[in-house]
Amino acid sequence: MAAIRAFVALEIPAATRLRIAALADSLRPRLPSIRWLAPETIHLTLRFLGDCTPEVLERLEPRLAAAAEVAPAADVRVAGLGLFPERGARACCGSGRS
Repeated sequence: MAAIRAFVALEIPAATRLRIAALADSLRPRLPSIRWLAPETIHLTLRFLGDCTPEVLERLEPRLAAAAEVAPAADVRVAGLGLFPERGARACCGSGRS
């Protein structure tokens, strides 16, 4: 089966997504090579997982759901922008491992 480019993310409120989309619209002319997300798909990525098999994701999903159930709510302030590397680029998870 084909790998799925996966990440762990949180949904954000619609009003915040629309504000981010407006910012993206203002940046789009200066950054034409970037593939921008549709406003309804804007999210807060907690961890980029890279290319995963469906089997790995099936094992991971119930564990993430269980962790989400016990995690306390948090207030989040949007203060920056980011993007994923190009497909095929080596992912850097910040763990110090190669």
